[in-house]
Amino acid sequence: MGVDAVSTLRHAIGEDGGGPVFNVEGEDSGLLIGRRGETLRGLQFLVNFISNIELGFRPEAIIDVGGYQERRKKSLQNMARNVSLKVAQSGRSITLEPMSAYDRRLVHLALSDNPEVITQSAGSGVDRQVVVSPADID
Repeated sequence: MGVDAVSTLRHAIGEDGGGPVFNVEGEDSGLLIGRRGETLRGLQFLVNFISNIELGFRPEAIIDVGGYQERRKKSLQNMARNVSLKVAQSGRSITLEPMSAYDRRLVHLALSDNPEVITQSAGSGVDRQVVVSPADID
């Protein structure tokens, strides 16, 4: 890709028990992220696909370019908490923007311990969204 970058292994096992986490840093690292992380997701898919062929199993490696994945994770968790407050106060469901499977999973996990709301995914393909609804509290 013509990008000057260096990768380092941050964790051999991810914080959530998943595969290895790699940090990638460099002047052109923004090119590896792409629009809304699309290039980064593609790169991560290829690394996992090739690893699956070579190792015989999918290691679920995470590639974090310039801290993007960590910033995105925190941003989604904050947004999920803010939406859950609005849903709990208003009693109305809120449908979030379409997200990747990984981003939807982060939202579901961020709200999984919140007894005031429930989450579910709706739609299909690239239009799949998270719906945050009030929990039926008796």
